Amino acid sequence: MRQRKYTHGDPLANLQKKHNEYLEKYGWVAHFVMDDKQYPNGTNYHTHGLRERYHHLDLQICLPIKHELAHSIFDAAIARIKEGWVFVPNKAYYNILDGGMAVSTIAVPEEGRALLRLILPDENGGYEAPFYREQFKIGPIGNENEGGKF
Repeated sequence: MRQRKYTHGDPLANLQKKHNEYLEKYGWVAHFVMDDKQYPNGTNYHTHGLRERYHHLDLQICLPIKHELAHSIFDAAIARIKEGWVFVPNKAYYNILDGGMAVSTIAVPEEGRALLRLILPDENGGYEAPFYREQFKIGPIGNENEGGKF
């Protein structure tokens, strides 16, 4: 049996085209990178476009949660940014998550740019489990630097 060869163009070019379309339409895009050993919990959810559109650091989440939840947290934070809020490192914010739990922030590097990592608490507002504490580490993993200094 003869196999059919599918040609849909260059996959990377198609991805970049979609990325640019979303940036133009929404002002930002999110990438969800799982199993990325350079980041806490092997998780690197991050945004692109906030610096260019809103003069704000892009955001990052390094907690292994469903991508839909990460996207809704980004949505909530970006809604505040669109209202004129400026999130800064090493501060807690109570108006991002439902229920008023604090989201802390730290500055982190990601492939040559600075990001603002959103540090998410457990359902009790704490960081008792190791994967919650892991969020405070600055990549690449193994670097003992914590607290947003890079």
